[in-house]
Amino acid sequence: MGGDFDGRMARETEEIICRLKAATQRPSYAELEAENARLEKRAKAANQRADGAEARVRLARVRAEGAEADRANLRDKVFRLRIALHDAIRRPLGVTPDSALEFYDPRMADEAEARRPRLSDTPSPFRPRPAPVPTAEGEG
Repeated sequence: MGGDFDGRMARETEEIICRLKAATQRPSYAELEAENARLEKRAKAANQRADGAEARVRLARVRAEGAEADRANLRDKVFRLRIALHDAIRRPLGVTPDSALEFYDPRMADEAEARRPRLSDTPSPFRPRPAPVPTAEGEG
């Protein structure tokens, strides 16, 4: 039992001596440079991670602000279109209201005119019907 105690004491004493030597010894210049380079590399990697995270947050914020601005622009445009529509309904055919000028496209107006039904295309009780065309059977 006594031998075990002495062995443990010897190991502890040796560890204490090693720690004291390590504490009193100065590291070499090369060891300091290597440690400094290792620390700089770790700091640079940490900064890059932080910069990347900050950039992602900034990008998300810019996208959110841009989306909100887009929604605001669309709401404004829909409001202006509704005003232009109601102004156009109250105008005679072919007269473009000032509120609709930003939305007016002559090519689209021509296409709309081509789609518009003609008065001659629809039957009317007030318009005389064309005379019947005689057939060969009715002549004889």
